[in-house]
Amino acid sequence: MKQYKNDKPKKGEELIPVVIFEFHDMPDFWLHKGQYELEGKFRGILKYLGISIRDVKKVHHLLKHASAFPDKEWEG
Repeated sequence: MKQYKNDKPKKGEELIPVVIFEFHDMPDFWLHKGQYELEGKFRGILKYLGISIRDVKKVHHLLKHASAFPDKEWEG
């Protein structure tokens, strides 16, 4: 089980608000909080991705460093 926590700000660096969808059987899906709200929040993202609510293990609302974002594109 992964532990997601807020990052601690480094001197002179800003943290980015993110939303992380943690799934039971798929890779986690990261997106910027602004995009999350633009797409209709929780229900809108599920509709956009075509995913059932049963597939979602947990949703995390965190502040992360830009370097923490995954390098690979998500494929659902």
